[in-house]
Amino acid sequence: SSGINQSTGKFAVRGIHRYRLYGVVDHSGSLNHGHYIAYVRKRDTTIDDCMERTVPLGERIRLLGQINSESTAGTKKDDWYCCNDERISSVNVKKVLSADAYLLFYERVSPSVT
Repeated sequence: SSGINQSTGKFAVRGIHRYRLYGVVDHSGSLNHGHYIAYVRKRDTTIDDCMERTVPLGERIRLLGQINSESTAGTKKDDWYCCNDERISSVNVKKVLSADAYLLFYERVSPSVT
């Protein structure tokens, strides 16, 4: 099955690939005039470490699954930031998921398993 989990912002496609929402662009106003706000998730460098080619595939899958289940347990307030002109502030994931999204940015958080 495919779809976005409304409480975590994670997207799964047929259970093979897992994606994590890391950025949302919100636009308010009209086509001619308006204002953009960006919501950005704090980068988890553990994912980068897990994707190193020196780590065996089985271990990468295990570590990424662990990271994914830990982040499912609850998103802390400081995991997301609202960038509104020169103001940057911490927000919770509910604020991000309730935005009128104009653009969504995802990253793959687990390798394809066939």
